[in-house]
Amino acid sequence: MLADRAAVLDDLTRRALGTPRLLLFLLAVALLQLGWGCVGAGLVTMGPGFDPVSLVFLAVGGVTGIAVLVPTVFAVAFGVRRDSRMRELLCQWAALAHTPVRDAGFRKPVLSVAWLLVSSCSAPSASGSPSRPRPPPARAAPRTARSPTSWARARSCG
Repeated sequence: MLADRAAVLDDLTRRALGTPRLLLFLLAVALLQLGWGCVGAGLVTMGPGFDPVSLVFLAVGGVTGIAVLVPTVFAVAFGVRRDSRMRELLCQWAALAHTPVRDAGFRKPVLSVAWLLVSSCSAPSASGSPSRPRPPPARAAPRTARSPTSWARARSCG
């Protein structure tokens, strides 16, 4: 019974924390960023001036982004459901004959730290917020005639 428990716990832990799951997570994050980036790029083309070329870019970016986002969101939802079921099974099997000494090998500290680092690095980049806000567009200042000496004085005092 303990050998079966150890084999099941090892398999569930490997399937939940293994390298293939980490790579699938990175792929999902990359696809979500790509889809949202395409939608955002299409929306950015809609500036103050409305022309047919920007409408084409909006349509292409929007369709491409939606085509990438929708299947990825469904895949992520399916993965979350699968992971929650795996977590339930893992907790049920771990509750049988719990021994901290034997169960220490199932914690997988290296993979857990890798998941933590990858998750903490990918969450801010996937949020869609820029690292710093864009400055407002500069207004053109009225041009005034300056003499070469006034420019030199302004540079030396600043």
